[in-house]
Amino acid sequence: MNDPLELLVKTHGFDPAAIREIVVGSKYCAVVLQDGSLGVCATLGNLVENEPQSLSDPDLGKNSHRIVINAYFNARLNPKADCLHNKDILEIADFRAYQYPVMIGLFKPVVKRLEKLDVRLAIFDPRHDPGENEGLLPDHLQGEYLRRADAVILSATTIFNQSFSQVIAETKDSCDIFILGPSTPLAIELFQHHNICALFGTVFEPDDQRVLEVIKAGKGTRSFIKFASKAVLEK
Repeated sequence: MNDPLELLVKTHGFDPAAIREIVVGSKYCAVVLQDGSLGVCATLGNLVENEPQSLSDPDLGKNSHRIVINAYFNARLNPKADCLHNKDILEIADFRAYQYPVMIGLFKPVVKRLEKLDVRLAIFDPRHDPGENEGLLPDHLQGEYLRRADAVILSATTIFNQSFSQVIAETKDSCDIFILGPSTPLAIELFQHHNICALFGTVFEPDDQRVLEVIKAGKGTRSFIKFASKAVLEK
């Protein structure tokens, strides 16, 4: 699969002049467009360009540019997507039907809910030490588990950190893939890869200063998600 951000730029174009403001915190970046539309992307500790003019010639090889471009498309596309609102992943997919579900990127609330359903996941997250986080598997086993997986819950941060295509390439054609997290672009173009089943992202009210203040203060998903509508775009 092509790089998803390259695909979105090619399909929709990227216009830095459409950006009114870039707000950067230690965990997230928010982009506000001239019409007030707002989108976010996690930073995972990466430095981020916070001046729109610096993106006049965007370099998709740089995570600092990719984070802003990711948030830009979330602002531009998510509010207009034909999606279901206030639905989450466990209301859309029954993971009890899968034998070998894998999670790339640790989503603790989802893991806890699945454990109550007696669903056990193979979980990988390079940001965390498996020795200090019960349930995480060592990174070197990820390819082996992906090749066997019949379902993958995939963090949308893989889109900006350039690991998305590699993960997708490891999966078999019959594996159902679910993209999850506030960084998710609700873009139908991502369904060009046939086994992506659904995109789970967020939609914000225009010009919501509460979200910007939370991000500026260095807080994460749990602090701003109450101001957002959880949304799902299904294939």
